Amino acid sequence: MIQLNDNNIHDMESEAIALVEFSAPWCVYCKRLGPTMKMVEKEHGDIPMYECNIDEMEAYSDSHGIDTIPTLMLFTNGQTKASIVNPGSKAIIDQWLKENL
Repeated sequence: MIQLNDNNIHDMESEAIALVEFSAPWCVYCKRLGPTMKMVEKEHGDIPMYECNIDEMEAYSDSHGIDTIPTLMLFTNGQTKASIVNPGSKAIIDQWLKENL
């Protein structure tokens, strides 16, 4: 996953489709989701995937209404298309992607 920061926000927003995981290093649920997201990234290599540390990118996270982490947000041409909060399994993420791609 690409770390989202002030220098590459515009790159992410210019993608036809992109997935952003909003998380934090202290978040236990985010850490648990890490291996799952690596599998998702491997299987969906055609989708650029970014990780947004809400502590470092607070204003950006707030602008997208992030109040619970982990949150996955799918963007199309820089606009929010869909989101899912604290997905419990890879199967749930796969189904969510299938419904929203």
